[in-house]
Amino acid sequence: MLIKKRYTRKGKAVTIKREYPESGFIYKSLAKGKNSKTMEPFLLEIPARATRKSVCTNGDEFIYVLEGIVDFHLGSDIVHMKAGDSLYFEGEIPHFPENITDKRALLLVVYSITH
Repeated sequence: MLIKKRYTRKGKAVTIKREYPESGFIYKSLAKGKNSKTMEPFLLEIPARATRKSVCTNGDEFIYVLEGIVDFHLGSDIVHMKAGDSLYFEGEIPHFPENITDKRALLLVVYSITH
């Protein structure tokens, strides 16, 4: 069955495993089960003082900070971000987020999907 739309109720996002689970990052899919996606939206919870290894990905990425403070490492730059800030970049640039506080950070992350 082809699913052409997806509605996710508050608190019902599906937790999925992604790269570097040792980081403690929690990814919650906001479109799990939608077929033929061109973008992949997630809520990303980053625990206090957590980070992960740098990655390069295919496609663009959009980050919007909902809660907390993160330093987003993007190539040789560090973008200091707080609630309400956003970042759009090409995923081929080495990147990773770092929670620099003693409180969790919550981000809306949208990946474009290249086929």
